Amino acid sequence: MLCAVATTSAIRLGLATPAREDETMKAVHGPPTWREEPAARRPASGSGAATTMVLLGHIGPPPRAADDPRRRLLAVSDGDAIVLVGTRLPGGWACHVIAHRQPDSTPRRVVLTDAEIDEAVAVVDADRQRDPDGYAMVWLARVHATLPAGNIPPIARVMAEDLRRPGSLLVDLDHRALSQLAVAARRRRDSLHLIFQRLVDHGLLTAETPARDGWARYRLVIPTGNPPDPRPPLPRQLSSSAGR
Repeated sequence: MLCAVATTSAIRLGLATPAREDETMKAVHGPPTWREEPAARRPASGSGAATTMVLLGHIGPPPRAADDPRRRLLAVSDGDAIVLVGTRLPGGWACHVIAHRQPDSTPRRVVLTDAEIDEAVAVVDADRQRDPDGYAMVWLARVHATLPAGNIPPIARVMAEDLRRPGSLLVDLDHRALSQLAVAARRRRDSLHLIFQRLVDHGLLTAETPARDGWARYRLVIPTGNPPDPRPPLPRQLSSSAGR
């Protein structure tokens, strides 16, 4: 039943279904591009500081092998969606759609074939001036890679998909918006500033205006460099004993 639902979702996402000839496609296209070193794969498109080359990274422990797509964040469907690759299924790979250009009409779970996974990319160009909607999609994926636990991802999703001005990176937080975020995070409104501050501390938000009278304006920002490993570091005594 899961495969049937996921296959239908794949059609709605604009991706091919598991009926494709996976082995034939592998022979035509060769090894997946996400196995290569990101810097050697392709340069950033355009020029100027507005374009950022973003390594999408992974969520959870890093994959054990270079050709293992599990837990990787990959851009698919010609860059219109970013998925988190999950478990292996008979018809392909179970994936969770982290971000999409058209989130309102997009399923959250799909099954992608081996060929689609091989054609996916792990490094994308984000241009905040020419393509703010695509930039916001990549921003949401970076939030998941940087702060994957707790209620920060659902808050970031509402900010990027529901509250952000279309064609812009600005998010206005008035009383109504804060109430919507509180429902998504299942937290009190007066505690949301702690989440906003965490996003600011990680370079994912900048405050455009100081908060006053329950209103504030933030800008979505993708920090330069690779996403940090979200796993907490080992205590010193465990780190030192691990190499013995």
